[in-house]
Amino acid sequence: MSQNLGHRQVVVFAGDAMLALAPRRGMKRASSWRPYIALPFSVRGFLGSTNEVDADAHVAAEDAVDKNSYDGKPDFDLLILDETDPVSFLAGFDLPPISFSQDASRPIISAIKDPIDEEILSGFLSSLQEACCEVGAGGYLAPLESGKYYHDLTPDQILGVNWGDDEVQVCRSELTKDDLIDIIETVREVAFANLPEPVGKTNFYKLTATQIREINAETVKIRSHLRGIVRMCEVMCLGLRNDLPELRHLKVAADTGAIYLRRKKPLSRHYSQIPTMIFDATLRTELLQHTFEHLEVAYERFAKDGDGVQRFQLRDRDLSYGTLKGAEWPARLWLLACLCARMHGRTGLIVPKFIREQLPEAEQPNVKLGHFGALRGLNVFEEVSAIVVVSRPAAGLVQVEDTAAVLSGQNISAMPVEEKWYPAAKGTIRWRHNPSAGWVTRYVEHPDPVVEEVRAAITEDGLEQALGRGRNVRRSRNRPLVEYVLTTTPTNRPVDGTFSMAELKAATGWVGAFLELGVWFEGGTKGVGGVLHAFARAMGAQRPESLLISLIGNPAFEGPDAAADWCKKQIDDNPEIGALTREIDKALGARAESVEMLCAQYPIFDFAPVEAKVRGSRYFAQIYVRTGEEQTAVEAITALLGPVAGELEIRSASGA
Repeated sequence: MSQNLGHRQVVVFAGDAMLALAPRRGMKRASSWRPYIALPFSVRGFLGSTNEVDADAHVAAEDAVDKNSYDGKPDFDLLILDETDPVSFLAGFDLPPISFSQDASRPIISAIKDPIDEEILSGFLSSLQEACCEVGAGGYLAPLESGKYYHDLTPDQILGVNWGDDEVQVCRSELTKDDLIDIIETVREVAFANLPEPVGKTNFYKLTATQIREINAETVKIRSHLRGIVRMCEVMCLGLRNDLPELRHLKVAADTGAIYLRRKKPLSRHYSQIPTMIFDATLRTELLQHTFEHLEVAYERFAKDGDGVQRFQLRDRDLSYGTLKGAEWPARLWLLACLCARMHGRTGLIVPKFIREQLPEAEQPNVKLGHFGALRGLNVFEEVSAIVVVSRPAAGLVQVEDTAAVLSGQNISAMPVEEKWYPAAKGTIRWRHNPSAGWVTRYVEHPDPVVEEVRAAITEDGLEQALGRGRNVRRSRNRPLVEYVLTTTPTNRPVDGTFSMAELKAATGWVGAFLELGVWFEGGTKGVGGVLHAFARAMGAQRPESLLISLIGNPAFEGPDAAADWCKKQIDDNPEIGALTREIDKALGARAESVEMLCAQYPIFDFAPVEAKVRGSRYFAQIYVRTGEEQTAVEAITALLGPVAGELEIRSASGA
């Protein structure tokens, strides 16, 4: 704030809110500002020839600058935006409602010294209270209607009428829309003119912020109330000009009858009339034109995947926030990140914030976590080898409709009140190797085009922003990236393959948990129940307990017979689990390097066979265990089981 940038060639500031404000004095171009003139340099032509820029021309350019006056020029020649968010120009959505009841307004009105102004504002507030009663709790106010005015009074007299006087006869009015706009603008001017000045302004430099707030407490209350009237009048004029049947800017609170006042802050004129360059991976021109009203697209180009990118997406059942609130999903997603870390290397996992808060970051150093609420400008995922984006942001139906109506200032086609969510639509997940082919999927879509743009800007663009953290456009075959998109929402990104929800659950259930914990029990072998039960107890006794333990079914902890029956039933009853376990058995039996899982290869080269049984039992079960360098399978399983290993007889597998 203390910098003087008046002579700088480039001014950088952060935050969309700055664009709604006039630049402060230190940001504006000084009257003595001069453009930067580059020193003489060489220019290489298209055919490789080199031309020296004439030094005399450089001097002449400097002389021309010295003779030129820059007074009266715009403060900036070019606006460059890195990422945009048209919705950021909306205000009031996160603020409490303002009460304009008689009790709340009486001290405000009584503080106005001019009796005519007091009468004008009192009449306006009385009509506002009537309108709130007619709308009812939770409804939207409508622009003033000419049929509710008194035809035998002039506009000036109307403003002075006591609206609560029963002796005044209500008749249909002959006032036009322009007359009503003039009346409302008069009310606005009166409210604006009566905004009180801060108390003790000349002594602010001597006071603390707390002291300033204390001596201005009453002034702030009055200014807030009158500013509310000013903004309400602006919204009503907008509604009258655009023939809006209701103003979603003005919503009556269901409990208090106060008014939620939402509005769009205008783009400062210092930025609205200058050339603009926008760099944005999720640019929506239609929405931006509601903020940059003079915006004309002169050039547009899109970046594409680098050569080293692969992408796989969920295709059949959406993974919504509601689904993710199931108790098992934090463990499933953590397991998926661990599996990807073994398959691809360092992995990024981006989830909703409530899931992020349940995941252990320190347990797996090869996994980097993030959530949708903190993504813009984040570069911590640019070096990962895989990135998993789970679900996508979403906003409620009414919230999005309100946002679209306030942003556009237009009449929108809202869904019926009884509808609680968006209608379903069919989309296509495009296949990279044949753009005309793909997988048909279902997602949601609002029938109103403006509302749909706002919804998609939150949902699809939020997903795109999350995927963009992996910097896919910069990836080469030497720096590959694998993306997992865990939602059925189509994106602009082509995919190399898809997987079903059943396949995802099979890989992120007990099957994947056993592999990640470093052990596998070959299906169909006798005696496996006792060893499985012993392993489950050993894992459950570890401290801190691994999040993956919750993915192993409770019967595995209850006893050998229950563990054996549970494992057999899981394989027999679930086709995807059965298919995956058979592939793992086959690959381990053949001593393969890897096994396919979720469109990728999970490494199993370090698993070695070993046999074990509960002491006193008859049969040895065939087990595979992950071994370290210079570690035998017997040593590995013994270390894994800890004290429970004493309950088992363990030996090297025959033929190993």
